[in-house]
Amino acid sequence: MIKTSFLAVVALVALTCSSAFGQGYFAVAPSDLGLPSGSGPINGIFDISGLLSESANTVTVQIANGHVSSITDSWTVGEGTTTSFTLGGSSMAEAFVNHGANLGSEAFQNGSLSRDGITASAGETWTQTSDLDSDYTAGQSGSDYFIDYSGLETNQLESNSVGFRWASDQPVSTFSVFSSNTTDLNNNYTVGFRTVSAVPEPAASVVLAFAGLAFLRRKRS
Repeated sequence: MIKTSFLAVVALVALTCSSAFGQGYFAVAPSDLGLPSGSGPINGIFDISGLLSESANTVTVQIANGHVSSITDSWTVGEGTTTSFTLGGSSMAEAFVNHGANLGSEAFQNGSLSRDGITASAGETWTQTSDLDSDYTAGQSGSDYFIDYSGLETNQLESNSVGFRWASDQPVSTFSVFSSNTTDLNNNYTVGFRTVSAVPEPAASVVLAFAGLAFLRRKRS
């Protein structure tokens, strides 16, 4: 029979090693921040704590050069421009960015001239999580993560089966969204966040486990 003390230690290790995520991702739309259709440029700090079911000032986001689509309740970015999102507040948060599935105008849907992507902060990594059709290719250059149109069509606007999505691999400090394939502000995207609780390092988990074992032995003696 497995001893009770052993089971207690196993449970303690499992508890301290488990991921401790907060709420699920919440896609923050412009309307959530009180921003009307077609507005921009937007430069300001917004408290998004309530959207993430957190207390006030737990998570804030500073938006620089933001624009709102005139057609849908989403963010939009034009050719050669970027919008940056900087996280603040008392809690850490992970993020995702989801570009629309279209890449480029009919005249510029050809490889590197048709590109959507994000720029990560130094030392922060992201993962591209969406399935790509054969005409689209994911790439990375330094801190830039992007999708290129790699097909041969130049006279019609094609679309991937799903949007181009990246999720951060850890809490983020700042990131930028860019597009290099449309001259108009019609390249729509969404951003979302979720709070993350601190997780003990493996070494700390081992210390806690031995401490628990010592406590159980002392209690039995």
